[in-house]
Amino acid sequence: DENTSYQSNCSEAPNISFQSSDENNVLTLQKRFDDFITEFVLTLHNTSNFSRKDVHDIQDYIKKLLIDPLLDVFNAFAKNNFIENNVLYNAFHGLVSRFRNPFQSYNTDYLLFKTLNNKNYTEEVKEFIINNEVSVMHKSGKLVTDEKKITGVLMPLKFQFKQFFDKDGLLENSLKHMNNLQTQ
Repeated sequence: DENTSYQSNCSEAPNISFQSSDENNVLTLQKRFDDFITEFVLTLHNTSNFSRKDVHDIQDYIKKLLIDPLLDVFNAFAKNNFIENNVLYNAFHGLVSRFRNPFQSYNTDYLLFKTLNNKNYTEEVKEFIINNEVSVMHKSGKLVTDEKKITGVLMPLKFQFKQFFDKDGLLENSLKHMNNLQTQ
């Protein structure tokens, strides 16, 4: 299909996009998918009753129990139905392969902060220790002494306000509302 393009770069994931015949603009599937994954991961981290380990476990379960089987079904379908058209099969297989490990950029705290920084969601992250205590706990049926550390993150208010007002034209709406209040 002439509206489907497949590009590969050794240092980056393939950029797969399509152009709708109704619109002149190009929609990038990869960016949209990455944005959904980022929102999902941030929502998990924002849930107060999930630890970081819980978030990583949920990501692993979703990949193993939902994404991998679903993509295997897509590949099997393509293999059976696109057998006559190798170019289409290879393009489809490349598309499916791109989505095989969506949480790769979020597997560690370092990668999470690096990805969020690259997407301009964070700036100058400063981590600090809220509580650090050593206590006796049970691990594998044995009493052991272990350290329990609780950390927090500080971000500049300027950055937080900028990110807040950049969303969905909120700044323009706020300024219009302020002007309406001043003229009344």
